[in-house]
Amino acid sequence: MIHHREMRINIRPFKHSVLIEVIGSIDMDTSPSLRNRLLKAYQSDKNLIIDLSEVTYMDSSGVATLVEGLSWSKKIHRDFVLVGLGVNLYNTLTLSKLNHIFNIRSSTALAGLETMDNTI
Repeated sequence: MIHHREMRINIRPFKHSVLIEVIGSIDMDTSPSLRNRLLKAYQSDKNLIIDLSEVTYMDSSGVATLVEGLSWSKKIHRDFVLVGLGVNLYNTLTLSKLNHIFNIRSSTALAGLETMDNTI
C-alpha cells in the first residue's frame, strides 16, 4: 500500500523578499501545488527565498519545479535562493550537477533576509 505524502507551504512576505517555507514531501503529487505558489509569489515583484529545511523527501518532479522557478526568476531578474537544504536534498542537487546553478545558503540570515528586509 502506498502512503500519500503531504506537503504544507507557508508564505511570509518581507519588504524585498518572499519567504516560502516548504514542509513535508515534494513529489509528483505535491509539486504542482508548489509550482502554483511560486507563480503567485512572482506576482509580488519580490525576490524568492525557498526554505527547504523541513522537507523530508523530494523526487525529480520537485527538482524540476525548483529548476522552473529558477528559470522564471532569471527571466524577470529576481533572486531565487534555496536555504536549509539537508544532506539528502543537497546530495540530490549535487548528483544532478544542479548545486552550481542554484544560489544555496544554509540559513535565511545568510540569504540576506534578516539584514536586507523588514517585516511588512
